[in-house]
This record gives sequence, structure tokens and C-alpha cells, in this order.
Amino acid sequence: MRTFLQKTKLKLCQTTILSLLFVLSPLVLAEESYLQPAISAKKLDPASYVPGQLIVKLKEGKTTTDLQELNSKYKVSSMEGVFKDAPNPEVVLSGLKEDLSKLNVEHQSWYWQLDKDSQEYKDYQQRVEKDKEEIRGKIKRQEELILRLEKRQKRALNSGQASSSPESIYLLKTQDSDADISQMTADYEESPAVEYAEPNYIAHMSMTPDDTKYSQQWAHQNTEAESGWEINTGDSDVIIAIIDSGVDYDHEDLKDNIWKDGDGNPGKDFVDVNTSATLAEGYEWVTGEDYSGVDYDPSDYLGHGTHVAGIAAAKGNNSVGVSGVCPNCKIMPLRAGFAIKYNGIIEGALEKVDIANAITYAADSGADVINMSFGGGVFRN
Repeated sequence: MRTFLQKTKLKLCQTTILSLLFVLSPLVLAEESYLQPAISAKKLDPASYVPGQLIVKLKEGKTTTDLQELNSKYKVSSMEGVFKDAPNPEVVLSGLKEDLSKLNVEHQSWYWQLDKDSQEYKDYQQRVEKDKEEIRGKIKRQEELILRLEKRQKRALNSGQASSSPESIYLLKTQDSDADISQMTADYEESPAVEYAEPNYIAHMSMTPDDTKYSQQWAHQNTEAESGWEINTGDSDVIIAIIDSGVDYDHEDLKDNIWKDGDGNPGKDFVDVNTSATLAEGYEWVTGEDYSGVDYDPSDYLGHGTHVAGIAAAKGNNSVGVSGVCPNCKIMPLRAGFAIKYNGIIEGALEKVDIANAITYAADSGADVINMSFGGGVFRN
């Protein structure tokens, strides 16, 4: 393998990491294809989907008004687009530059009014410089994102792949606690306005062994990663999105490789569980877990995502912990999963809509690679 790598000069992130990670190039097709359902006439297991929720994609030219009769029949209380529009990167950059300009104007107006030898002026000067530095950092990160997205767009055009438009995919929520989701799915599927319909399925994370030697096993030797590292140990310009239970982004072996968004946030949390409906299906909460409130804190309460992030890109050659397959790459923590108890067993679960939104966020934020270490649910081949 070493000879092969030297001959072809493939980057590490394009070789050994492929055995662990799902590469999306371009990523623009990922969000809709992930939501393609598997059509089945059999009765669905209530524990396999989010109660009272249905994902529907409208056919071209159809609108939400075409579903009024069905929505009334099933007491649909809300019908929202699954994917939220991402802010235009150029508009964001323009706004940041305007903020910096305003700060400079403010500085000029106050500059002549303060005694240059006073403590008040020194404190003011320090605050202004700190604010300027923060905005300059945001501008730099936004410019980097724009360049990254432009490169991806060129790759997409060169590959001949067309962009997908997910605007017509909706998440329906019903007020009817006794709604038969299997029948509801079938009825919406039969509508001439609907391309497909499916429940908001729940995926599950693979079990992680808890023995203390697990992280020291022979994966790197087995994949001959050391041979690849002699040529390339990855690049900080390569961003790996980890869609999982979150990531301990302050971990000593991960913190130096954590990606930050334009505002300095270490990723995003998409988890917002309908607690009452989920409990009604026999699930139990895990003490200390975060089940609500989409925000920018992708902390890991389960540990699965942190473990996965370490495999992908734990900092290497730093005399701490372990080394990831791509030890110099950046990690983008995206929390779509959470710990929950079912039949007395704690497991990791992810709602399909949250997974899809995390994929979209990763694409819009410039991720080069997406890792999704989970399975389950029902998906179209």
C-alpha cells in the first residue's frame, strides 16, 4: 500500500479515511436523497419513527393548498419546510464589512472627545481594538467559506451533476394523538400532489464498547495508516463534519482540530424532541441529556460522537491520547443524536429530519467530508 500511495500521491483524506467516512462531492445532492423513503404497505413499528410526524415531498408545480383535504382529515397542525434557507455568504460578508466600517466611524467620533492620557481613553481604545479584531476574524472566515463553496460549485459543474431543490419537502405534524401513521403515509402517497411521503424515521447509533483498551486497538495498523502518514497527515483546510451525538469539543485531543463558524461557534445542535409524544411510545429520558432547543452548542452527552471524531481526526503526534486517521484535518461537530432509553437499554437515536438538516448545514458551511456512523430506520435504496 505504501508503494501505491507514493506512486499515486493520494492524500490521506482520500485513501484510508474513505473506509470510515462518507465523502460528498458535491454535497448539494445529499439532503434530498437522504429523505427518499421506502414505500411499504406493512404496519410500521411505532418505535421506529417520531410520533405524529410525516415527511412529504410535493410534485413539481404543486403547492401546500393541494393537501388541504388530507391535512384536515389528519388534523395537521403545522406544515413547515424541512430545510431552512442558508444565509447568502456574500450578503453576510458585506454586513461584516459594514460593521467594521461603522466601528471605525465610531472610533473617529470618540477619538477627539477623550483625553488621550486618561484611563477612560485607554479602556475605550482597548475595547475598540478587540471588537475590530473579532470582526476581522469573522470576515476572514467568511471569505474562506465563499472560496470553499466556489470550489465545490466548480466541481459540481465539472461532474455534470445538477443541484437538487429541496424547497418542496415538508414536515407535517398532527394534533391527533391516535393518528395511524401507516395509513396516513399511504393516503398521502396516493395524493396526485405528492411525490413521496414517509414517517420521520429514527436512526440508531452503533453500540460503542466500553472497555478501556478499545481505543487502542489495531485499526491504524490494519489499514496501514502509518504508511499514508509518511506522505500526508491531512490538511487543516479539509473539514470533516461529524453528524452524531455531538462532540466534546474541549477534549484535549480534539480541541485544536475543532472547526469554528463565522461567529466562532464550534458547530451546531439540531436536536429538538417532542418529549410527550416520544414518552408515549415507551421511550424513557436519560438524566442530564439535552432534548430541546436548537442552538450552537453541539456538546456530547452520550460519548458516541466524540469517539467517532477521535477516530477521524484526533490530534496526532502531540503525546496525548490517540491519533485520528486524518490528524491534521478539522472537525465540524453537528449534533443530531441523543441518548434515550428503550426497553431498559440506553442507546443513541437520531430523527431523520435532524439528520437531513445537519447534512444541509454541513454542505452550506463548507464541509468536505461527512461522517454518519449510524443506521436503522427505513430508507429507499
